[in-house]
Amino acid sequence: MSVIIPPPIKIEFPEQIALSDSINGSRKDVAASELAVKTLFEELSVGILPPWYPRPCSTEIPQSDELILKGQAIDAVLYPKLAEIYGAHLPDARGRGLVMPTGAERVLQMVTGQIKSHNHPVHVHAANLGRKHTNTTGNHNHSYNTGTSLHSASGNNSVQGTGTFYSTNRHTNHSGNHSHFIDMGAHAHGAHSDLVGQSRNTIDALLVNWVVKKC
Repeated sequence: MSVIIPPPIKIEFPEQIALSDSINGSRKDVAASELAVKTLFEELSVGILPPWYPRPCSTEIPQSDELILKGQAIDAVLYPKLAEIYGAHLPDARGRGLVMPTGAERVLQMVTGQIKSHNHPVHVHAANLGRKHTNTTGNHNHSYNTGTSLHSASGNNSVQGTGTFYSTNRHTNHSGNHSHFIDMGAHAHGAHSDLVGQSRNTIDALLVNWVVKKC
């Protein structure tokens, strides 16, 4: 049995392939230049996430083509697109979240942290304590001694006379039970609440750097 071996296929390549910067042409006899590849990459990046959009970075040091949002000045010559979007400075995102604005706010407006308006009710009740009385235990008297006195004597009125001397204990009258009172009147006590919490409002968060691409 004989086998027929076909001759090898000869493929001829041109000595030089033409390069094209186009990314939307239809020719098949050209190759893409570096500029075409770069342009295509940028077009795809914009379609997915434009380079000037802030994005989280999970490292302390960003990539060489990224800038951390920390309020630094923008070199408009090196980064014209960033200067067009952000102006003279990048936003300072340190310690801040990125939040969608309300109808009364605008994009890229820096909003100072606030807390929702609220109160802490403190009730202080005034009380009239009225009149307070002491116990009724005043029924008593006091005794006193009148001293020694001459009851009778004989002879003349000189001290040489004889007689009987005696002393007498006397008492004051009972004044009856009585008490004393004092009017306490109405009064109230002031109240205050102690400070609690930290210097700013926070939430449970995973901390990252916010970066933009150099553009």
